[in-house]
Amino acid sequence: MLNDKPWLTDAAVNFLDQFLKESPKSVLELGSGGSTIWFAKRIKHLVSFEHDVRWYETVKKELNQQIDYRLIKGSYFDTINEFPDNYFDLVLVDGKDRLECIKNSIRVLRSGGVLMLDDAQREKYQVVNEWLKDWQFFETEQFDELKKENFKTNWWIRP
Repeated sequence: MLNDKPWLTDAAVNFLDQFLKESPKSVLELGSGGSTIWFAKRIKHLVSFEHDVRWYETVKKELNQQIDYRLIKGSYFDTINEFPDNYFDLVLVDGKDRLECIKNSIRVLRSGGVLMLDDAQREKYQVVNEWLKDWQFFETEQFDELKKENFKTNWWIRP
């Protein structure tokens, strides 16, 4: 059975729990897993992309709710272009092609919306801080007992 808790820092999960309670939210999740199950229990409008067929089937078996869960054989960031401007309240980037996904997600995120990046400690993702320098920024860090290393989940709130 799949863990039904997002693999994010505890602080990020606590933030999301509060953020999602404020009013009905529309969420785009780029890379699925325990977070997909967790979101599906809390919101009515979830769109989730996954590229790995076996992982997609594993997660799909755990979903009881009707969500827009898509197996994307190409690039996530191209599929984001199907959505109109200012469509989502939250975009969680935790899959492949993360930098391109972030670039394309900016357009579909509402003002006051949250762009969240998991594994933000990776050097290649530091450029995002420059792209979103005018956005409110939050950085959280936690020790991963399995990997024996620290990881970060960062998020930005669109002005």
